[in-house]
Amino acid sequence: MMVKVVFALHGTGIAGGTRAVFEVANRLSGRGYDARIIALGGDHSWFNVKVPVHYVEAPRFIRLAKPLIRIYKL
Repeated sequence: MMVKVVFALHGTGIAGGTRAVFEVANRLSGRGYDARIIALGGDHSWFNVKVPVHYVEAPRFIRLAKPLIRIYKL
């Protein structure tokens, strides 16, 4: 049975944490794992990602709550 691994990211913009996730996903895929990445947005063209990257749209309530989270540091 193949092990499945899904990484969930807020975005795939150029950042060290994003690069680390891409590296781990690529290496897991190279070892036979079914690795995938799901993100709310961004562009992964800056990195040679060898696993599927799926972009999903955030529900409206999440987009509306984002400013409140910043204001109240929730």
